[in-house]
Amino acid sequence: MVVAGIPDGIRIPFILIAGMSAIVTESSIYIITCLIAIVAGALIMSLSAYFTTRTEGEHFNEDVETKDLKERKFLSDLGIGKDIQDIASEEIKKENDQWSNFIEQAQDGEKTMRNAASVMIAYLAGGMVPVLPFLVTNDLPTALTISAIITFVFLLIMGFIKSRINKVKPWGTIIRLLMYTALAAACAYWVAGLIAA
Repeated sequence: MVVAGIPDGIRIPFILIAGMSAIVTESSIYIITCLIAIVAGALIMSLSAYFTTRTEGEHFNEDVETKDLKERKFLSDLGIGKDIQDIASEEIKKENDQWSNFIEQAQDGEKTMRNAASVMIAYLAGGMVPVLPFLVTNDLPTALTISAIITFVFLLIMGFIKSRINKVKPWGTIIRLLMYTALAAACAYWVAGLIAA
């Protein structure tokens, strides 16, 4: 979750900055607007992480009961007797119990809160990356250039980390992350320019 929070935190303010660069000429507006977006995004991401974790177990437990009935019907349709159905059901139940224990641990209130807090902190930290140049310099072209450079460097690093965690080749993840961000930023710039015209 933290690995997802940082790139999202970086991308949203950067896309906002790209869009605003078509019409905004004051650094303070960039800073205020991005800080509002960062805080709102962090709250949404953390609440989403919290409620997703809480509801996963409910869905799992519902699925276990449905799955057992479907498996018994399937075995019955194959002509397999009740004794074998009971054995198969018992083995499946053991596996489900292990998963259920895992999910219950993940749903632990303290862990759920920690997870939500870590997503919020990651999003806030990531969100500050593209905003930092505007806090350092009042020269808008310089701030925009530095913001773009550090945004893409951080996204490159986060793409590499994400690919290592997911055990996939890094360049596909990195290229998608950078392409989607560049495309969204270009669209934001285009839309803002269109509206301002």
